[in-house]
Amino acid sequence: MTAPDLPGHGGDRTPEATITLESYVDAVEACIDGPAVLVGHSFGGAVIAQACERRPESAKGAVYVCAFMLRNGESVWSHGRATAGALGPQNLRVDERLGTVDLDPGVVPGGFYAGCPAEDRRRGMSLWRPEPLAPLRTPLELTDDRWGRVPRAYVRCTADGVIPLATQRRMCRLSPCTVEIEMSTGHTPMLADPRRLADILMLVEQEF
Repeated sequence: MTAPDLPGHGGDRTPEATITLESYVDAVEACIDGPAVLVGHSFGGAVIAQACERRPESAKGAVYVCAFMLRNGESVWSHGRATAGALGPQNLRVDERLGTVDLDPGVVPGGFYAGCPAEDRRRGMSLWRPEPLAPLRTPLELTDDRWGRVPRAYVRCTADGVIPLATQRRMCRLSPCTVEIEMSTGHTPMLADPRRLADILMLVEQEF
């Protein structure tokens, strides 16, 4: 299993203003060596969808973990702001000059790290920084005969304060998946219940 830091995230220090959606897809593609199951969390759902469009022959399946599972022409920016969660417009701090967006710091711990161990929550907050705007605003370019042919699974998180459960269920109705599973965690299940999530991912892989 490979879990890369996307450009401008984690330990990667690429300047935010230079990052595009294609930058993220390039980083994912660089990790693909033969058929692979792509897993995307949150905004990562848009990234793996575009990676499937580019390399459908290399994608055994795509797993969306409380992620944006969008359709052709849709963007994370428009969908995120339309939710009733932490990404609502009242919480956004946009800097057009720097090409970034941040959130009201008051909504981050409870929105993104609810139910996570205190040490993981502190580490997550220490790595937090503004997001590049360009990838969020870029509409996806997806086709039925490429992205559409890759089997999909969705892991819904019922206590998610970032992408509310109703939004997750709506995306699943619009883009039906081979497998749909629910976890009783917040937005970051890989920290809140890593063993359960690992078990789910191994189960889903067998379905593809």
